[in-house]
Amino acid sequence: MSVFKRNLTSEIIQNSASKIIKKYKIKSSLEIGCGDFNISGSLKKIYPKVLFAGSDISKKAVNLSLKKYPHADIRAGSLFKPWVGHKFDLIISDVSAINDVAAINSNWYKGIKCNTGLDGLKNVHQIVSKARNFMNKNGIFIMPLISLSDIKTHKSLLKQNFKKITFSKKVEWPLPKKIAKSLINSKINNDFYDIKEVFGVYIAYTYSVICKL
Repeated sequence: MSVFKRNLTSEIIQNSASKIIKKYKIKSSLEIGCGDFNISGSLKKIYPKVLFAGSDISKKAVNLSLKKYPHADIRAGSLFKPWVGHKFDLIISDVSAINDVAAINSNWYKGIKCNTGLDGLKNVHQIVSKARNFMNKNGIFIMPLISLSDIKTHKSLLKQNFKKITFSKKVEWPLPKKIAKSLINSKINNDFYDIKEVFGVYIAYTYSVICKL
């Protein structure tokens, strides 16, 4: 299994997390689906006193992360399974959240397990429903919303599980034509993606959501 590495979504999540850590004086952070630990590793350089932990389903990713960050607590396992009995001030999720059609036709998930369903929310359902069990009393949860998934349902799930929800600024980006065409030609439900064409270029978008109990 390959290792998922830094991309635009990682940068968006990291920017949101950095602001939260500074504003609320976060002392502990857990990143699930941490890949090569690039988000938490970068934040550690800015906030050395914060305890950063992570987990990923890929043992290869965990081993790579531990070589880069030998003093970090990084564990192999699916989502929250390695952290039963633990709670954190901040939880960051960078787990796959785009629909299977887009994932299959991209190079982003080559050799990496995605399997998120046609709406892109298979993992999201599990993460959102369980995150609160691993959060301290005033804990905060951050994850991306990507227009290659069912954004409306995603927001509804968040509202069912968290009292206060805010969003970062939406970032638009050019979607490879191969992926755009695969979505359009697949005839899947239009609610499962939201893209637009501007002068022959297909545009998707990403932003982060910040959730409080």
